[in-house]
Amino acid sequence: GGGRSATGGPRRPRRPRAPPPPEPSPGQPGRGCFRKLIVVGNEVWVVKKNDQRTGVETKGTVMRHLTNSPYHPRGIKVMLTSGEVGRVTRFVADE
Repeated sequence: GGGRSATGGPRRPRRPRAPPPPEPSPGQPGRGCFRKLIVVGNEVWVVKKNDQRTGVETKGTVMRHLTNSPYHPRGIKVMLTSGEVGRVTRFVADE
């Protein structure tokens, strides 16, 4: 892991977050980064945490959002109806 431990060294002030880029049109990559485009019940492709190195995608139906922020550069994290958790890479409906 690359995270900072709770008792770790001196805290550096956080860099202000850049504003999210404009929303891509349907079929374009990067749409999985916008929470409002991911509707519960929709079919999506996700990359699970243990598949991040290989980029293996898993197809499933969104059960709930796990990312609260409206935008995430690596994709919005969701839980599928199967109970699997991953970041949305693309939408089945866009194919």
